[in-house]
Amino acid sequence: MKNLRITLALAAAFAAFAVVPAHAITIDDGTFELDGNIVVTPNQTTTVDWASLFDVSGNNVPTAKTSQPAGFITSPVFIRDFTPGQTSDSTTYTTGSKDILNIGGGGWQCTKSNNISDKVDMLNAYATAQVHSVGGVDHVFVYFGMEVASNNGTKDVGFWFLKDQTVACVAGTHATNFTGTHTDGDLLVVSEFTKGGGVSTIKVFKWEGGASGALNTTPVVTGADCQGLGAGSICATVNGSPLLAGTDVPWLTQTKAGTGTTSADLDTGEFFEGGIDLTANGLQGCFSTFLADTRSSATPTATLFDFALGNFNLCGFSVGKACDTVATNNPHVLSDGSTLETQFDVSVANDGLSTLYDVRIHEDVTFGTGDSCRITAISGGINPTTVPTGGILIGSNSVTPFDQKVADSLGGGQTMHVTVVCDSPHSNPFLNSVTTKANPASDGSGTDISRSHSILSGTSEACAFTNNPALKVEKQCSTVNTPPVTLSLTGGATVCIDVVLTNNGVEDLKDISVVDNKAGTVVSGATLSNGGGTATYTKCYTTTSADSSTETDPGKITFSDQLSSVSFTGVVSGTTRTLTNSLPSAKCNLCPTCPTCP
Repeated sequence: MKNLRITLALAAAFAAFAVVPAHAITIDDGTFELDGNIVVTPNQTTTVDWASLFDVSGNNVPTAKTSQPAGFITSPVFIRDFTPGQTSDSTTYTTGSKDILNIGGGGWQCTKSNNISDKVDMLNAYATAQVHSVGGVDHVFVYFGMEVASNNGTKDVGFWFLKDQTVACVAGTHATNFTGTHTDGDLLVVSEFTKGGGVSTIKVFKWEGGASGALNTTPVVTGADCQGLGAGSICATVNGSPLLAGTDVPWLTQTKAGTGTTSADLDTGEFFEGGIDLTANGLQGCFSTFLADTRSSATPTATLFDFALGNFNLCGFSVGKACDTVATNNPHVLSDGSTLETQFDVSVANDGLSTLYDVRIHEDVTFGTGDSCRITAISGGINPTTVPTGGILIGSNSVTPFDQKVADSLGGGQTMHVTVVCDSPHSNPFLNSVTTKANPASDGSGTDISRSHSILSGTSEACAFTNNPALKVEKQCSTVNTPPVTLSLTGGATVCIDVVLTNNGVEDLKDISVVDNKAGTVVSGATLSNGGGTATYTKCYTTTSADSSTETDPGKITFSDQLSSVSFTGVVSGTTRTLTNSLPSAKCNLCPTCPTCP
């Protein structure tokens, strides 16, 4: 099979038997058929079966339908565990792997098999889940199925629901250790069945503690065949007659051909399916990984053979953060001219089927001097946190970021939005990450689930401030040094000019440089505040050349000069502008008050 990871999302409900209404809880109360076949059986109250969930195209691996039945997860799992026309399998256990051992560190190992035995060969595995109302209370039902290559003898199968999403194993040349570890509350479902006798038992075991914990070998719940009276909150069944390719088996399978069946059919006892009502059994947690296996017995110490692995995140929790494109003038520079204010939309989504509780967000950023983030609005969710005037500060250079509650709960399939406004005097764009957390249990007894999202530079999420900084430049004969032109006893004239700069833009300016064709550099590296900030720079130069080499009337002798370049940079935007055209000039008289000589 492919070592396929599929993320399903669903929080196992928190209610136990004591809080369930006095309704006889049975897993077949749902709309999903647990009747030993793959397609919907006509004229039944149940209306969904495995074929209802997947699109099939030729011999390709089936894919989830874009529209799933009401109340079901949007991404049911289908894992093909064989290569058409071959007997090799790259996902089998090595001898010594045991359910009672921790996953990593060699407790579980995988290897390749060139010719796996039909008796223990798994072909396809699949799973789905739904939320179903039982006595007015939403219950989480999980369904799982498997096809095996042969119906010879007694069959034993297992299904792990693990909370660690890193569990994986890609077989190498030799035995390869699994990655990942056990988490408190991991569940193991095991069952035993035969060709003619159906399912004799189905049990659930619970892992207690983390990597150093252990599998409690006393089952937390047991059940039997779904076809018996009072199926209960957990049951399983097998096909009691052959399922034929095309009409009964809509996708590719590869069994050992039997009497009257081909390898494309599923002979009696080669199809297994089961289900469990997690809510009715007081089971909860955000399961992240699904593993189906074949085994030597329905006990925790069984020898393990073939496996199929995929993601099975039962919580479907996600978070996004992006520049709020609906906000006016976002981002913008504050009145101080150097602080960029950016408004973000943080979307928190529960993509699963069950309610999540105690929803929180956390800004993941190292705040510099002057940096801060605050919540200004919250919409959606159940009992969202009230935001006071001025917002809720959730982090700054003096306040360490923390988990801020934003809602009591978030229903399955719902999305809430949190408006976060961040100020920074030195970051454009303001880049950071956000983490959201929630608990699958209303009393907080479950293990928190956490999701994060980072804003990357160069994306639309980053919301960079762009601006064309503005600077008004004026030039005149100096009124600071008067008179502006004086004659030197050693010859020549000293001419003084004033350059007046006004920042009429929204952001402060830095690295201001003004160069004159006669006076040279008037100013370099200057700064100027926004909103009309002004500064005057005076520069004098000595010259022996007047505008006219033939003029002798002191009252008509003039000295002209021209600004050759002006450059400046916006403090926030970082945009640099260099001006060289149509810059101001000045013409200064040697003797502006002299009488006109005849």
